[in-house]
Amino acid sequence: MKALTKKIAKIFFGVDSAEEMKKEGFKFSAGWSAYWFFEYILMLVTAVLVGFLLEFGWSERNIFLFLWVGCMVVNYGIVFADEKTAVDFTAMNGSRRIVSVSWDKAKRRWWLIPVFGLFMAGWLLWLAIWQGPAAVIIFLQTRKKIARALLLTGVSAIQMLIWTKVYIFGYDFFQAVWSLWH
Repeated sequence: MKALTKKIAKIFFGVDSAEEMKKEGFKFSAGWSAYWFFEYILMLVTAVLVGFLLEFGWSERNIFLFLWVGCMVVNYGIVFADEKTAVDFTAMNGSRRIVSVSWDKAKRRWWLIPVFGLFMAGWLLWLAIWQGPAAVIIFLQTRKKIARALLLTGVSAIQMLIWTKVYIFGYDFFQAVWSLWH
């Protein structure tokens, strides 16, 4: 089991030696922790911002448009940082390496291909909704500018359609609970 874990870690980090794995593992753990801290702080700030926008009379449509533009800016920044730092803080580069090796193994067993395809479709949907377009772009290694722009725009729109509803529902729920106490 220990040998399998080491093999998977070496594939994930894209290294050959144990020393390189320690170095990349440290960079990954620091970057990944900072990334998720940023993500959750951003969610909190967004929830508070949506509350203020609703208090100031913004419509759901205008809030969606505001969040959509913000989502595209933040995710473009994440993709840019991923490329410039060479730190896999989203875990998508390592995930792509694992999936690539898994796909090579699955091709030898034809009956695994549909299972693999269904898993990947579900996983990419989860990435699009939860992590956003940056994770999808980084995972797919999209290099063409038009493809990046389409993914950034489309996935951001889908993500913000869902999250705008969630934030507004949360605000309404908070208002209802607050009215019970006051």
